[in-house]
Amino acid sequence: MIKSTVVKAFQVMLVMMIVTPLWAQGNGLENTFFESGKIKVVMGVAVIIFIGIAIYLFRLDKKISKLEKEIHDEKN
Repeated sequence: MIKSTVVKAFQVMLVMMIVTPLWAQGNGLENTFFESGKIKVVMGVAVIIFIGIAIYLFRLDKKISKLEKEIHDEKN
């Protein structure tokens, strides 16, 4: 059950990352990033943060699954 929750959360984050730029309208700050080439830095930081959150959720899921298994084994 927890794995399906993590997968659903990951899917929602992925969809939001894809759809959000489509809603965004260009403004001065965005144009500045594109013109100066710093958009790559911004996107790199966003990707690193996203990967960090995904790794954290994956490790957390493994730890919770291990604890659930231990509790289940103790009951039997």
